[in-house]
Amino acid sequence: EPIKYGDVFNVSGDLALETISPQAAAAMAAVESRVFGQQQRGSPAAAMQAAAVINEASGQCLVGRHGIAEMAKDHVISVTQTSAEGRRVVTEEIDG
Repeated sequence: EPIKYGDVFNVSGDLALETISPQAAAAMAAVESRVFGQQQRGSPAAAMQAAAVINEASGQCLVGRHGIAEMAKDHVISVTQTSAEGRRVVTEEIDG
């Protein structure tokens, strides 16, 4: 059984049942890098990349290899950073 979003994140609905693909992990890492200047250690993108590597290595990644642009068309990925009372607040979302 491939690793799905619901196995790693607190999500529900169709997204929870979807396999974490290398393309989705790469897209999240790209967004993190754009916002923070580099990928963050222990971040959602790092968790997605680890899951995608396991899925591919085990032959369980049942999604095709298509470009990040195609994947981005299927999912809305966003990372925002704000300040609140002198603290940095980071929100990362896939499909809301």
